Amino acid sequence: MIYQGFPKLAGNLLLFLLSSMFVIALLGIFFMTIYSQEMFPRALVAHSGRLQSTFYPNTFDRSNPQPYTAILGDSYGQGMGDAYLSNQPEYSVAHFLNADDHRNYLTFARSGFGSVNAVAELPRTIKWADQSPFVPALGKPERILFFFYEGNDLINNLDHLEELGLMGSSPAKLIPAISNKIMDRAAPSKKNALEAWIPFYTLFENIGQIADGLVYDPYIRREKAIAEPFPVTADFQEQMRFIAQHRALQSAAAELDEEKLQKGIDVLLISLEALRTLVKNIPITVVYIPSPISTYDWGENVMIQSHYSGEASLLIATQKNMKNSAYIQTKISKGVEDMGINFVDATPALRLEGRTHLLHGLRDIKHFNADGYRILAKVIQGAQILNE
Repeated sequence: MIYQGFPKLAGNLLLFLLSSMFVIALLGIFFMTIYSQEMFPRALVAHSGRLQSTFYPNTFDRSNPQPYTAILGDSYGQGMGDAYLSNQPEYSVAHFLNADDHRNYLTFARSGFGSVNAVAELPRTIKWADQSPFVPALGKPERILFFFYEGNDLINNLDHLEELGLMGSSPAKLIPAISNKIMDRAAPSKKNALEAWIPFYTLFENIGQIADGLVYDPYIRREKAIAEPFPVTADFQEQMRFIAQHRALQSAAAELDEEKLQKGIDVLLISLEALRTLVKNIPITVVYIPSPISTYDWGENVMIQSHYSGEASLLIATQKNMKNSAYIQTKISKGVEDMGINFVDATPALRLEGRTHLLHGLRDIKHFNADGYRILAKVIQGAQILNE
């Protein structure tokens, strides 16, 4: 009896497998056809998976993405801000670089990343792409732009040390621990393989969050929670006065003392050394991005977003922030140049532009608007590092 039913069971199983392969193939064709800025809803991009996030921006030749410049970092490298939220076609530094020189720029930067994850994301995503039948194989980049943001990258690095139980460790112990963690995270997991072989796997996994995000824009929620809505004015000085009174801004890790600043910087430098080992002889440039408080001229005191005080905001002396910013910039520039890595500080150019108009917000005051990313692209182009 069992033997008689086996051919039917085997036939049904074969039909299921063939049907599944057909559906996956259709999804792949769908992905290659519509997954671009013009066709795919931007509200879904954050939920569509890391591999898909790299191929979403129209900053490269889709038929031949090689050679390409890889952009690493956090939300500033990814292009978060008002232009992104407003569905503007050019919303990131990669867009403005590509518009100027028509080279390929692929974004491996992800929101919320510290230095460890920022480095690991490049080899991991390259492996996903090389394994996937639905996207072009990438191979290694011809150059790397690594974006460091003084607003929260060091804090993210310290959080990572806490997670690993290494906060009290010496630099000598940090080097192998962080390097090994990067190598471990650079290897795709079984779940990553699903993302490579099943387009939009992450979309299905996050369907509840997607529905919630489409119905209730998180930025609208946040604005409703703020008692004072941003005034409708084009006057720069009025905008600055309102921000100083009603918005807590990201700072140059102004809550951290020198010891903790150095810990966060150590994590960055160890991560960059691991990146050099991974990519071998590929030119790397660290691009330093100041926080909003370091970009403009404020009064004697300013409100910052607090991570450690237990309060949402904290009033600090502007001088303390600028001292931290100078310390971070000096330590990082010396550290990367000792490694043979290029260093570009965007602070002077951004502060110059910030004397006359806002480069952040108004909706998302933590990130650049289109003008901010345009100025950042000009700084990079002016440094002549893209011609190496």
